[in-house]
Amino acid sequence: MKPRVSTLWAVIAVAVAGLNASALAGGECCERAAKEDAWCGTCKHGFFAGVSIHNKKLHDALSGKEIDRDKLECAGCKEAVKSGGACAKCRVGVIKNRAYPLAAHAVLVGERADAEKSKCEGCRKAAKEGGWCESCAVGYVGGRSFKDRATFGRAVTSHKIITEAARTKCESCAVAMLTDGACPACDVTFRDGKAERETAPPE
Repeated sequence: MKPRVSTLWAVIAVAVAGLNASALAGGECCERAAKEDAWCGTCKHGFFAGVSIHNKKLHDALSGKEIDRDKLECAGCKEAVKSGGACAKCRVGVIKNRAYPLAAHAVLVGERADAEKSKCEGCRKAAKEGGWCESCAVGYVGGRSFKDRATFGRAVTSHKIITEAARTKCESCAVAMLTDGACPACDVTFRDGKAERETAPPE
């Protein structure tokens, strides 16, 4: 049985014409890309929330896709577009009319943080290591801050999924891991970053 394709992903499927990423050169271009969660075309290397990414397809997926509101049919997605929230059915979150996989959305809802300038030692440590500052009641992960503990928890879990996807050798599996999709090459379906089903080989 083929896995179901989410309504919104069918509408805004990420274009993933692949490029094999080379090693990071580490110049000013990559420093700028790291600050902007961008892909460095010169070095064939990208970044997202502090995670180094050599898989262009994965980075494209993390970057989301502009939404064509006229083609939306899912009520949950329509509401997400209005509120800037997420559609649990289609497994996407919306920010400024752009749809992201839930893992990316959970991190992007945080505010960009530069805790090194903070006077609070707890915040500086939490931002550096990824954690929660009890004194200020704020959490840090992926270069972003979160004032709500539950939202922070989701961001931590999502950041781990993104990190694991970036380490995955199979480019299609990495994207499927992020989007709760399937890898046709490996016959594996993913949910919440974990392999949920594998097609049994023929006898």
